[in-house]
Amino acid sequence: MTDRRAFQLLGRRLREERNAEASARRRPAPTETLVRLPRAVSLSDPRWRAFAGLGVLVLALVVGYVASSRTLRVQVDGRVLTLRTHVPTVGEALAEARIHLQPEDQVWPAIETPVAAARQVTVHRARTIFLTVDGRARLHRTHALTVGEALTEAGVKWIPEDRITINGQQVSGDQPLYLETEASRRISSRGGPRPQSLSTAPPTVAVDVERAVPIAVQDGETPFTFLTTAHTLGEALLEEGIILYAADRIEPALDTPITTGLQATI
Repeated sequence: MTDRRAFQLLGRRLREERNAEASARRRPAPTETLVRLPRAVSLSDPRWRAFAGLGVLVLALVVGYVASSRTLRVQVDGRVLTLRTHVPTVGEALAEARIHLQPEDQVWPAIETPVAAARQVTVHRARTIFLTVDGRARLHRTHALTVGEALTEAGVKWIPEDRITINGQQVSGDQPLYLETEASRRISSRGGPRPQSLSTAPPTVAVDVERAVPIAVQDGETPFTFLTTAHTLGEALLEEGIILYAADRIEPALDTPITTGLQATI
């Protein structure tokens, strides 16, 4: 009885060991479930040929685009801008760079010139003047360098005795019309935002002209005439350096408005 029981236990243990070995052979190793071998790629695969052809086409387009671009050096009112462009003409290149032109602006070479024939472009923009002469205002665009030149160009007859102001400050006729306060800078179209001065015209300058008028003064036995832009007789005499004393009598009154040909007696 004891031997039979021992044989049964031995047989059960052998069956359990065989089952365990068979189960281990059927279950894949942990690494087998994580690693997948890539399928071999054949150069004769149509999909591979299509992908390679697309890559070659894109590369050709990029190379062609870069090769077709041209470098253009543009100088605008003393400032220099370097452009890379694909447009055909100078005018289109300037518009692409947001450099807006007015009919009075000067461009060399002309805006119709092909970019391929123009390595450098110079732009001189006309200055806009808000011109007021004896109370009458109008706009004028000019390339003149001085106030006097601009007035003459605008058809204004002026003399040194006239009172001329720029933005409220009295100046002479040889005063520069527009002073560039910032040195010219070299900038790149790919190097950050462009200064506003390249995309917009120079600021408008307000020029006011008050014409000098002649007045005649009889000072005792001495007559003389002078030109003045003063508003009253008293201001005119003061500007001319004529000193009046308390006992002096003058006609007309010192607060008399100045008009052409006014005559005063002291």
